[in-house]
Amino acid sequence: MTTAPIRSLPAVRLLGRQPVSQGPVPCFYTASGIECLFTGSELALCLEAGFTLYEPWVSVELNGAWIARFPVQPGRSRVTLFRGMTPGVPKHVRVLKDVQAMHDDPDHFLLIEALAFEGGDFLPLPEPACRLEFVGNSITSGEGALGAVCEEDWVAPFFSAVNHYARMTADALHAEWRIVSQSGWGLLSSWDNDPRRRVMDYYDTVCGLAAGPHNEALGAQQPYRFDSWKADAVILNLGTNDDGAMGNPPWTDPATGKTYAQRPTPEHLAELEQAAVDVLKKVRARNPRAVALCTTGLENSTAALGPGKWITSVTMTVFYVLLYYVWRKRYHVQGCAGCTAAVWLLAGLRVLLCMMPQNRWLEPDAPLRWGIYRNIPFALLGLLVIVLFYCKAKETADHAFRWMWLTIVLSFGFYIPVVLWADAYPLVGMLMIPKTCAYVWTVWIGLQAMRREAPGA
Repeated sequence: MTTAPIRSLPAVRLLGRQPVSQGPVPCFYTASGIECLFTGSELALCLEAGFTLYEPWVSVELNGAWIARFPVQPGRSRVTLFRGMTPGVPKHVRVLKDVQAMHDDPDHFLLIEALAFEGGDFLPLPEPACRLEFVGNSITSGEGALGAVCEEDWVAPFFSAVNHYARMTADALHAEWRIVSQSGWGLLSSWDNDPRRRVMDYYDTVCGLAAGPHNEALGAQQPYRFDSWKADAVILNLGTNDDGAMGNPPWTDPATGKTYAQRPTPEHLAELEQAAVDVLKKVRARNPRAVALCTTGLENSTAALGPGKWITSVTMTVFYVLLYYVWRKRYHVQGCAGCTAAVWLLAGLRVLLCMMPQNRWLEPDAPLRWGIYRNIPFALLGLLVIVLFYCKAKETADHAFRWMWLTIVLSFGFYIPVVLWADAYPLVGMLMIPKTCAYVWTVWIGLQAMRREAPGA
């Protein structure tokens, strides 16, 4: 077996924030660790760890499968990751620290010192499609991601970096990711109103919240070099503990006796809002090319989006009624009472269905079946207008309006998948962009014809 220090293996990727160091690789935050592509038959991990209260836990993935999880004992140890595997075949290995940096246990640390291996080579890893940084509290630390539903003990085994939203997000996007988090901490205070426990106060250090002289010697307090790993997106998940603190007793400073408490008063809420603004400014200043994303998503804006969706549903119906009358005027249609009745009947039915409370416009989990119900008369209305324009344009050899029917076909072609699948697959919602382009084309055809055919044109 050959044993090589981690930093002597350039093909091994270091995961998580790292200090300037030539020694063993410290794993501070959740999901810190290493990743490699190795062709040998056996691979082992050389570790050093320490703790008083909370032991480090480590997970091992092999070729995308979660194959092992174990607590690391104090002192030095060697753990076999695999042996007896086929030589020459690349094995993708990822080793992740499951637990967060333990602020309340200054003796807690984990070092990856070396890899021991039998034959084989460490191949270059493919470059990640992007780099993501996740900043947050217990959710982002992976607390409670393992264990039975009934568990309420705050212990290290219930943390996980694998059964974790950041890992799932990063893998889905073929991204490399890093985490900055601390369970129970917030924007202005921790869940128990301690104002010293603000995650973003330590954002500019490698892992400043890892306390104690030993962690300081490992480089935790070093300034973090943001230019050494440029995040393409920063996902912020903070504020839950601030909300919880508003219902908890005040915190008393043991040195001064002063108390602090977050409360839902206008003055304090303004302070909390300013703290959120300051966080966004800090993230933007440190990561000028990154997208900053707050993880409170569209479901938190349902009350605002719902009426907008309802209004859009009605105005789209009005649009097709107007198109019908454009058809009548352009082709000098007289009579055709049946078509007119059908248009108004379908439009009225569509608007009536949009008005029904079963649509649940103000709720994030609106039923799909009502989305289908209200779009049946709308689709029939669109089909009628398509047929009318196609037939008349062909019958009269109307060159200017020869593609009007196609713009409507395209608009429905892009719209129907959104109705059916956008809730399950949000990216499908982007089809509304080409749908809008089809509407623009519709209007452009009419505008160009009006200009050419205007008197004196």
